[in-house]
Amino acid sequence: MEKTAVIGFVVLAAVAGVASFAFLTTYMSLSTLRIQYGTLSDEYDELSSDYDDLSDDYDALQAAHSSLQTDYNALQMQYNDLDINYDDLTNAYNSYVSAYQSIVSDVNLYSFHPSEAEKSLITWDDPDVADVVWDITHGWSDTLDWDEYWADVKAMYDWVVNNIEYSYDQYYPILPDDPRDGVTFFDEVWQTPAQTLELGEGDCEDMAILLCSMVLNYNDNDYWVEVIAITGHAAVYLPVVNDQICILDPTGQYYTNNGAPFFAITQKDTTTEVNAWLHQWDVWVPEDAPHQIDWIFSNDIWQEFSSNIEFINWLNERE
Repeated sequence: MEKTAVIGFVVLAAVAGVASFAFLTTYMSLSTLRIQYGTLSDEYDELSSDYDDLSDDYDALQAAHSSLQTDYNALQMQYNDLDINYDDLTNAYNSYVSAYQSIVSDVNLYSFHPSEAEKSLITWDDPDVADVVWDITHGWSDTLDWDEYWADVKAMYDWVVNNIEYSYDQYYPILPDDPRDGVTFFDEVWQTPAQTLELGEGDCEDMAILLCSMVLNYNDNDYWVEVIAITGHAAVYLPVVNDQICILDPTGQYYTNNGAPFFAITQKDTTTEVNAWLHQWDVWVPEDAPHQIDWIFSNDIWQEFSSNIEFINWLNERE
């Protein structure tokens, strides 16, 4: 065989071998792809089925959400209505509580002592008080005439002594802060000046409150006049310059005076006069001795004290 033919045969055989190998490789790749396609197709079918199920679940959840949203909106409207009703009820409740507390303050004022609310009992500008003061004094005609002032003060004191009959207090209700606690009763009741004038009677504090209001009306509330409360009793005092005082005690029919023979109203050293007045009450009511100055008040002041000396020092230091 010729050398050229041999070479050609070899080349042809090599080409045929390469072609066969390429075909085999391609065939194997195609088989692999078919297997992968089948696997992916199966997975796709499963995913597609899952998607359909999830889609159905989503639609159901969407419907449930819409239903819940509707219910929520309805409940929100109900809540808003209830909230408005709650605010209305709260305002009404607070209004009733405030009204009740106001009633408690008004009622207990007359029997619950000591209390700073006592200032409201000094009604110097009350028309009934003004009418009585005018009938007794016809007013302070010359405000520079202090002899006229003291004479008229004594005239008002005498009027209270002679026209207001002493009477003991009756039982009076005390209202509780919480109405569920019920009403209690106490044999102590303080009257307004108008009530004392209308009744024509009262006890020591009623006469003191009336007289204090009358003197303040007379001096047009320009000079101090105050009620002084001691152990089991009340009277009136007028602070005077140079550490002096004038005490007016209608119930005890005691007033600061210059003694026999005229017993004219006057003013004395605060310490001397306070001690003399308290000693008088120690004698009259020994079971309450020694008598202690507990507090003073007027229309614009209320002050407590722990001792008689504290009161005297406080009064002498006032400006």
